[in-house]
Amino acid sequence: ALRNIKNWSFIGKYASTITAVGLGAGMIVMFFNLYFTHEFPIDSGLLGIIFAINTILLSAGNFLAPALADRIGKARTVVVTELLSIPFLVMLWWAPVLQFAVLGYVMRSVLMNMSGPVSNAFFMEGLDKEERATAIGVVRTGDSLVRAIAANLGGWLLALGFYRLPYLLVSGLYLLGIILFFGFFRKTESEMEVNREIELTITDEPVESFDAT
Repeated sequence: ALRNIKNWSFIGKYASTITAVGLGAGMIVMFFNLYFTHEFPIDSGLLGIIFAINTILLSAGNFLAPALADRIGKARTVVVTELLSIPFLVMLWWAPVLQFAVLGYVMRSVLMNMSGPVSNAFFMEGLDKEERATAIGVVRTGDSLVRAIAANLGGWLLALGFYRLPYLLVSGLYLLGIILFFGFFRKTESEMEVNREIELTITDEPVESFDAT
């Protein structure tokens, strides 16, 4: 229930970053096949191979993300991976030949897929146990609504013949999400670590025994 939620400020800040990224992703993710078939001489067989390669590399990214998060922290991992995805979005807008478009598509997908689970883990760590289920439901509901709106906007742009413009718009939305995330949470992870250490110290303190005699 909503009454279980205590960290409204943390949830609201996180939701704003997810909204910016969700608006961007929703605008393009459903339409990659249309982008490729409209902009390049490509048949369905080759398109299937491209999507298959992308899926395989996504799996590799799933293994790299935890290692990177352990090394530089979850918040920095989110910022770095999302920031690195932006040049590849611009590449999709610019790509004069299929090879550049495929590189942009695959690398954007891998980097954003690395960011997602780490971002979710960071969010979970910032919540109390009793509020996690409700908070996740609230954020996911908002994200789904935003992506639905963005998908309609993306479809409208395609109907107008703008097959490349969305990638520039999405680059701006991703950058906004990154700026918000960094601004809100650049110190949050270290604060979480300090709080955990304090809790462990309190838990590990020996309990004095009293002689009742």
